Amino acid sequence: MGLAEFVEFVAGSVVERRDMAGAWGACHGRGWYNLAMAGRITLTLTEQDEQTIRTFGDSDRPEGALLRDAADALGVPLPPAASAEAVLRALMAVGAATVREQILECGYEELAEIYSEVHDADEAHARRHRAGLGHERA
Repeated sequence: MGLAEFVEFVAGSVVERRDMAGAWGACHGRGWYNLAMAGRITLTLTEQDEQTIRTFGDSDRPEGALLRDAADALGVPLPPAASAEAVLRALMAVGAATVREQILECGYEELAEIYSEVHDADEAHARRHRAGLGHERA
């Protein structure tokens, strides 16, 4: 699925509405989500997950410093003595931003290929025309 198809899929599959209480919600194929309030989920962490949180939550480690800088750049505060929840939020925000950047890069690459193909075709047509091969002579 290319970028254009992905954008069309997302735009075409999200529907907003108000519920009986007047709160806005959105449906993305898997059910309605309330847009007016934050959600709370239960998540069981593996040992590796817990180690990752400890590693990125430690402001004395390079991973912690890099996460703090990346999160700050996104407007997600991560204090030096951050809770596991704050570290998870920062990791999620930075991860999501990274995925978005990769999606944009893929889209830019697709556009470059398309532009290159179109540009090359126009250039080849112009060369044929200059050589007298692009039109019939009288």
